Amino acid sequence: MLYLNLSQNQQWRAYNAMKGNETVCALSKAVIVIEPGPEVGKRSGSFATAKSAMKMGIPVYVYPSPLNIQPAKFLAKRGTHIIRDHDISDTESIERFVEKVLKNSRKSELDTT
Repeated sequence: MLYLNLSQNQQWRAYNAMKGNETVCALSKAVIVIEPGPEVGKRSGSFATAKSAMKMGIPVYVYPSPLNIQPAKFLAKRGTHIIRDHDISDTESIERFVEKVLKNSRKSELDTT
């Protein structure tokens, strides 16, 4: 899918990027945030996206940076799921893992209805 929330003459602005992230969340069954940066508590696209998805009731999975796990822990305390290296086998690609996440997400939707 290709999504762009700017008109041809519009300049990039952080606000527009955040609105675009909200739209992408609304179209998603799950959100995976890869290596959220050290910007806990500051304006951050990865944190804003995770928060938007959580407000919409969309499952959020976080793959932490090996250099700084604190941002992932911060998000996990608010209801996200941390993806650990052992969650993805040596022979499994991230794409395959995402397929499993989406399958489990659909299964949990069915279990609650």
